[in-house]
Amino acid sequence: MLISRCGYDTMSYMSKRVFVYGTLMKGMRNSSYMEGATFVGSAKTKSEYELVTNGSIPAIRPGNETVNGEVYEVEDGFLEKLEQWAEIGTGLYDRKEIEIDGKSTIVYLGGDRMFGSDTWEKIPEGDYRTYIESQQKTA
Repeated sequence: MLISRCGYDTMSYMSKRVFVYGTLMKGMRNSSYMEGATFVGSAKTKSEYELVTNGSIPAIRPGNETVNGEVYEVEDGFLEKLEQWAEIGTGLYDRKEIEIDGKSTIVYLGGDRMFGSDTWEKIPEGDYRTYIESQQKTA
């Protein structure tokens, strides 16, 4: 760990906070992509979004509900890999900085390319984990 002369942890200075709300959360099918990130804790967005799914992937879009998820701290190199995976810049997901728990946090909203069809359904209570668990029970 790098420590500057003034005693501050410079690694935490370089890290960014990322909010994940779907398949990247602990125990979900793509959680391995978050290996190497530091788990900060569970969190919710402000009541400015809604969580939807097309049956295989979740996405956040503007709305008036909270979305449940997890916050991680990541370094720039990790963030670059995550943004390649999320196809940032292609219209699939768009990067946005929002405030969660009083701190600036990156979230990936569904982009224009993602919402090109009308096959999206709202996930109750903005909770992907609960949604997936309920789908598994009925399957």
